[in-house]
Amino acid sequence: AADKLVEVGIPLRAEFCVTKQPHNLKRPMVLVTGGSGGAAPIGQAILAILPQLLHSADVMHICGDSMVKLCESAKASLDPDLKDHYAYLEYTDEMADYMREATVVVTRGSSQIFEIASLGRAMICIPLPSAAQNHQVKNVEYFVSRSAAVMILQSRLTPDTLYESMRADIPKDSI
Repeated sequence: AADKLVEVGIPLRAEFCVTKQPHNLKRPMVLVTGGSGGAAPIGQAILAILPQLLHSADVMHICGDSMVKLCESAKASLDPDLKDHYAYLEYTDEMADYMREATVVVTRGSSQIFEIASLGRAMICIPLPSAAQNHQVKNVEYFVSRSAAVMILQSRLTPDTLYESMRADIPKDSI
């Protein structure tokens, strides 16, 4: 039976196999996603650095239902000249398009990182510590070993560690 096995890699959703050119954005774009639950630790870290980050980048935050009210409140408290640079959605069916536009994607370590990699986007990954058999850490380690991702363990995640990790992916003259 082993002679009938063929290793083909991880399956990608069809929208990741379509060649599309991203729009020519005027500013770097940070995409933040944490799955349907919203990944509260990631969302809270992003919201804490949002004012300083928005001076140099646009942020699209796919926040999940648990973070909507916090995102709404954070946006309302922003300086008026920064509000247009932050958007949040509870959920989207257009994740491939957002990933294509992103300069850097902040995410967990689920199979989504393979989709991000297929688009050649920089990744900052915060693996879910309770993931079965530590598979998210193992997924991220694969990309870290190939200089395709940065990993921040959730136990070490702070607004500062996240911001410093982003600085490498956002043009220096922007920050």
